[in-house]
Amino acid sequence: MITKLHIKYPMGAGGGWLRKTISHYEFDQDHYGYFHSASDKSWVSCGHSDSTMGSQVTFSGRYRFNFFCNHIFKLYHLTNNRYQTSPYGTWFKEAIALSFGLCHRCNYIDNPYFDFDDLLHKPDVFLGKIIKLQLANSEFEISKAYFDHSRNLFLASCIDTSAHFDNFDSPWWIMFVLGQLMDQEIYPAFDIGDQNNFSKVRKFVCDNISQCPAFTNWSNPAGADMNIVLPEFVNTVL
Repeated sequence: MITKLHIKYPMGAGGGWLRKTISHYEFDQDHYGYFHSASDKSWVSCGHSDSTMGSQVTFSGRYRFNFFCNHIFKLYHLTNNRYQTSPYGTWFKEAIALSFGLCHRCNYIDNPYFDFDDLLHKPDVFLGKIIKLQLANSEFEISKAYFDHSRNLFLASCIDTSAHFDNFDSPWWIMFVLGQLMDQEIYPAFDIGDQNNFSKVRKFVCDNISQCPAFTNWSNPAGADMNIVLPEFVNTVL
């Protein structure tokens, strides 16, 4: 029997939501912008790194740009308001470090226990894995109706990336790809934190993106756009 389940997940993938769902959290709102708040005491924990306590499963997948945008919007924008309170050089490098971390620090295994792709396209498979853990530990077994409602709340909170994926006019795409390039030890030879060098950053990304593996993306028509006001890009359509 598992005395404590630890879920390892990439930033922006929805670990907080999954923890609440497995713990049968009572969702009492019609919409959630994010799921960061702690739930009641639970036999489930989640985090971005390995835990030495209890048994571990991974919630992951191929959708790195979706994870990137979710983390940017939900934590750095909605929660911390980074783009109005921090200078360009700080938040620009922070976003690139996030993208780098999605490759470098998070464990993108080929077959995670919880696969984001299953959540999108095979929800019954995803639910079955939740129930398997619950039954193995004599925990409350959630119903399909509860899971469907929980899943809908989470997916509605996910960002619509359709205007930004593979769009070199989007600063978010530029920052994301640059972080992915850095994970492959491909670095620009100029200061990326200097706002005046953004055009150089963009050209560097355009010239080198072929060095990255193919990216997978999910366009979410029900989600919010990355409508974050960046003071340094006031004339840019985001």
